Amino acid sequence: MNDWRSIYFLSHAPRGPWPILNGGELAVLFCFIWLFFAAAGPGPLSLDAIWRKRR
Repeated sequence: MNDWRSIYFLSHAPRGPWPILNGGELAVLFCFIWLFFAAAGPGPLSLDAIWRKRR
């Protein structure tokens, strides 16, 4: 997570403080999507869940 934040501040933040002003909308969107994936966990369609059903 620190890599994303530092890259965002190096490339987008000098152009302005808000993502809509500095062209960082996609960077923020991807950050929150991956944060959601990390928090939500693998879920029922993951390979782990499929392997557990077979055993």
